[in-house]
Amino acid sequence: MDLGFMDALMWKTSACVLRMLARICAGFLLVSSTAYAQTEEARQISDCRPAQLSAVEDQAALDQVEGGLGHHALTVAVQNISTSTCVLSGVPKVRFLDRDGRVMPVPVCENCVSYLIPKQPVEVVRLAPKAWAYLLVAYTINDNDGTWPCREIAALEVHTSRQADALSVKTREMRSCGQIYVFPFTRAIPQAQR
Repeated sequence: MDLGFMDALMWKTSACVLRMLARICAGFLLVSSTAYAQTEEARQISDCRPAQLSAVEDQAALDQVEGGLGHHALTVAVQNISTSTCVLSGVPKVRFLDRDGRVMPVPVCENCVSYLIPKQPVEVVRLAPKAWAYLLVAYTINDNDGTWPCREIAALEVHTSRQADALSVKTREMRSCGQIYVFPFTRAIPQAQR
């Protein structure tokens, strides 16, 4: 057996394996650095602050959510009015105000199944400048034969994150009785289930 031939074969095999490992490592580093950059980019996008947003009761969207037996839904359209992308996620804390701006005690169920709207998936909504997101609030006007307290709600305070500042949204004739259902921010208005 020719030892020179065997040495040359081993050297060529080793060189081939090393080149292959180098290519695999380079590909892994490229994929890892790309994933790291995307993760870092996502971390750099902060939660939306109320000063970056504008919110209104969306009457056109409201007409798409039809109730029955006194069940209603209010749709809040939220627009990013800043020049930076920000993030909305989860179910915001919503406070309900009377005509004098006082907070009303209202039982709220966060992302619960209501008569009109099923439980919604919680998503992270990346809100680019001028883009819109939506928030649904479901309620009933039935007082359950006088057993549920009713109230006239004039405005909502929507807290987009843990900040003290809130978005103020004036409502049009929102008489509600009993519990109110608040759903997570979403990119599009979900279809009513009834």
